[in-house]
Amino acid sequence: MEDCIYKSSPYRSPGSRIAVLYRMDRDFFAKKLKEYCLGTSEMAVLLQLSYYRELSQDQISTNIVMDKTTLSKIVKKLLHKGHIYMVRDTQDNRVHLLGLTQKGQEMIPVLKDATAEWVSIISKGFEPEEITLFCNILDRMIVSVEAYEADQVNN
Repeated sequence: MEDCIYKSSPYRSPGSRIAVLYRMDRDFFAKKLKEYCLGTSEMAVLLQLSYYRELSQDQISTNIVMDKTTLSKIVKKLLHKGHIYMVRDTQDNRVHLLGLTQKGQEMIPVLKDATAEWVSIISKGFEPEEITLFCNILDRMIVSVEAYEADQVNN
């Protein structure tokens, strides 16, 4: 860690640096989505539904690592705004599936463009291999924390 660029900064730990980048990410998307009255969490749900077509709330919660209570509030907002619909799963009547309405589908290019712009901003000056390595390192960190949390629950 001694060779880090920001060694004189208060953001010394990887977690602190990730938190700074996260806040910058949220600010960027908040500005981009303001005119559409969408939040960043709503964006995550819409992008999930654009990729998978229909998902249950449990599936979305797992995919975007969000607690079910928070996700339920986001789903209610998206239903109210007309971006998504809810139907019963024909395979399992206990499950409700969520999908994009026409209005929701029309938002996807906007969301993908904003995401592409953000990726372009944060990856400027990096080789593709460096970005891949960085993403792999972040994934390994996530797995490490998940393993730690599982150990804490089991002990």
